Amino acid sequence: MPAKLLNNRLLAILPDLKRFALSLTRNREQAEDLVQDTSLRVMRKGIPDDVDLRRWAFRVCKNAWIDQLRKQKNRLETTGEEDENAGGVHDGEATVEGRSELDTVMTIMARLPQDQQIALSLVAIEGMSYREVSDVMDVPIGTIMSRVSRARGSIADALAAGQEGANDQN
Repeated sequence: MPAKLLNNRLLAILPDLKRFALSLTRNREQAEDLVQDTSLRVMRKGIPDDVDLRRWAFRVCKNAWIDQLRKQKNRLETTGEEDENAGGVHDGEATVEGRSELDTVMTIMARLPQDQQIALSLVAIEGMSYREVSDVMDVPIGTIMSRVSRARGSIADALAAGQEGANDQN
């Protein structure tokens, strides 16, 4: 595929890629870095014939994120110091009074296993079908359905437990 055509197609999916990266990192700066890394990887490697660019880019993004997590883990094990960008959001936006339900859900989602987070983000935030997520994550569709179901169940349970706790305080 000619570079100019690839660039134009990549530009068209950047908003989706940014949302996905933000759902993984929960940090705007890290998400921007992840999108840049993903874009560079896609441009360098290109895309296989007969592959949907959006799905391919999401797969590359997921793999880049996993690579970054491994590097952070190795750095922590080697130096004993945590990366200053590791973890969730550290800016004032996330601490605004009266957190919305979305903030609560994202906090709960951050506690889910990584495979559940990715699957749920792709289905619920990006609107991908289970088949598309199966292709992106390179696992059977039944596994995706199970991961999404478990993630939704965990979120519902946590929200219900929070509601009960709030009712107990009244």
